[in-house]
Amino acid sequence: MKKNLLVIGICLILGGGGYVYYSLLHESRISTLEALSRTAPDGFSEYRNDRYHISLFHANGAAVEEHQEGYGAMTITVENTAKVRGYQIFVVPYGETTITEERFLADIPSGVRTDVQQESIDGIEAVSFYSQDLELGDTFEFWFIRGGYLYEVTTLKGLEPWFRERLATWKFI
Repeated sequence: MKKNLLVIGICLILGGGGYVYYSLLHESRISTLEALSRTAPDGFSEYRNDRYHISLFHANGAAVEEHQEGYGAMTITVENTAKVRGYQIFVVPYGETTITEERFLADIPSGVRTDVQQESIDGIEAVSFYSQDLELGDTFEFWFIRGGYLYEVTTLKGLEPWFRERLATWKFI
């Protein structure tokens, strides 16, 4: 009888302790997520992708779509068809610490890369350049590596000033 009461007492203590631990952990996660959320300016909404650790603001009229590319890669499109502007973000697992010439040539079939500039985005080193795409024509590209992923962001060359305003809203989460 005493043994049964002892076992029941231990189970109650462990169960109560587990409940308290889970409650505190759950509250901690919620407050962390709330702290990470951002307030979008008027006329904008936030797009977040926890897998690729990005948060950015886009105009309310823009549609954001995610397209799985396989092997951990994804293309994210942000497009406002009414205003005929947008951009795409191609994210792919990448084990290098720099963007190699081979990678540029593999991902830019035209081989065109002009006015190459060293830049940064939310404290991460980046490279920007102009290129050409068979379907899009002249493009502005912004590439960087973070967290084991290569990010290749592309828009039309004529949209560069507008696009740079969008880039300024990017945060890594």
